[in-house]
Amino acid sequence: EAAGRKYVLGAARSIAAQALWRAGDVAQAATALEEALALAQGIKHLLLEEHVRLYRLEAQLARGDQAAAREEAALLAEIVAKTAHAEAASRLETLNAELALQGGDRDLATRLATPLASAPNRVAAHQALGILARAARDPDVALGHAEAARAIAQGWSAPWHEAADVLLMARAVRSVDQATARTWAGEAAALATDNPYAAAGAGLLLRELGVDAPVPFAAGWQALDLGALRMAWDLKGLEPRAAAAPAAGLDPELFAACMEELALARDEAAIGQAALEGAMALVGATRGYVLSYDEGRLRQVVTVGASFAEVEGGFSNSIAEEVLFSSRPVYVSDASSDPNWREAASVVALNLRTVVCLPLAVPDRILGVLYVDRDDLEPLLGPGDVTLLRAFAVAAAALIVRERDRRAEAVAADLARLCNELGKVLAPTDPAATRAATLAAAVAATGADRGFWLGADGEALAGTAPFDPASVSRGIVEWVASTRQPLGLMDASNTEDWQGRGSVQALGLRTVWCVPAGDAGVVYLDAARMIEADPDDGLRAVEALVGFASGLV
Repeated sequence: EAAGRKYVLGAARSIAAQALWRAGDVAQAATALEEALALAQGIKHLLLEEHVRLYRLEAQLARGDQAAAREEAALLAEIVAKTAHAEAASRLETLNAELALQGGDRDLATRLATPLASAPNRVAAHQALGILARAARDPDVALGHAEAARAIAQGWSAPWHEAADVLLMARAVRSVDQATARTWAGEAAALATDNPYAAAGAGLLLRELGVDAPVPFAAGWQALDLGALRMAWDLKGLEPRAAAAPAAGLDPELFAACMEELALARDEAAIGQAALEGAMALVGATRGYVLSYDEGRLRQVVTVGASFAEVEGGFSNSIAEEVLFSSRPVYVSDASSDPNWREAASVVALNLRTVVCLPLAVPDRILGVLYVDRDDLEPLLGPGDVTLLRAFAVAAAALIVRERDRRAEAVAADLARLCNELGKVLAPTDPAATRAATLAAAVAATGADRGFWLGADGEALAGTAPFDPASVSRGIVEWVASTRQPLGLMDASNTEDWQGRGSVQALGLRTVWCVPAGDAGVVYLDAARMIEADPDDGLRAVEALVGFASGLV
């Protein structure tokens, strides 16, 4: 049991390190990796140690520390030989190719990366294609590899990776077609919603091409470790832009840039991130939240700079609720001295000076609030600045509402199409065939690995794979069967209320859908990976298909 706790803690520290590295906090990421490695070695868990050392090697390569990277690669080779872990072997080979490229040996890097570019492991293939694009001497060859890498990222719906791939495309053609390079560099900047390294690279390339474009999310730049930024993209002499608003008021160019980034956001999560990053840049804030209003309470959506759980009581009961229910912005220029707010738990805990809280609302809908704060009193904001910030928040709310409406229409259309297609193949006189057709349609609609129609006693009435009762989550099946409520979980092994269930942990489930079917049965689908689409959309699709077919069976 003690070893199990250490394993979980080690894995958690490794995940934390990845998040810190993505945010640009290299020092804390390195500390977290060292802690994870010590835990893995303490319990003599080779697979966990292998996992941690792979990320350590990636970090060393990103910092340009080739001596440490070579030593780490040699240790990893010994571990991979013992574990015979094919995925780890592929990742190690791509990192060896990266090491060769950083050492100036393009030919060796190309030889190592070429067979991996067509590997079934898409992560290794994506990394290999990026290496081949950077190693290629011919711009057309480099462009071909970069476009292939982008195709993989688009298949993942992963803007973080796609932004870096588009930037590689721009770099490949800049010497022969500057107009196309400018277009792609701009596209990379627009895609780099949460990839500060790609945003930095795109910003520098645009300046090299004569475009004085605003840098996306200036506050994010300021938070980056500059050494890591330079090593990651070879940005010699690059300095991050100041993010704080000038004393005379909001910077109009920065405001326009933030509005542009908001308009380019492509889904609700990206809109929320753009709204928060933009407001923080305009105010010069160090912490921020976007909170949604759902079922009568404020719920966390996005945070930057502090954990919502650390200040949830004071935050939700004071400034945020005032803004939420009055629909008016609150600007406090010295929160720790203001008699209206100085007793609030969040103000006391964080010693706040400047607080700006804006309603995320349109005339007919209240979505939540956008809250940012900083420790400094100056620069002060004037009434006109607060009016502009409120307009920024209203624009964000309107985009979110439009995206939700668009999504709802798309989901409704998809459900109608799915039911229409299913109706063409149902067999009213053959319940078994009807169940099988319904399962096939549900698996196709969700992207699940497999699906089962289970009867009241748990037996499989139909399935898209051989059924083994031990291979499904009995806890989830029993809960849906008893409550007759549908359940959709993204990353079920870490979802609150289910992470402690033995079946969920043992099976390594990542995405699960389960809906009631018939008198006491259920339809159960799962996947051993996280499905990129919203699991609620998948759940609605399964409900519609099962409801459509249930009357026949």
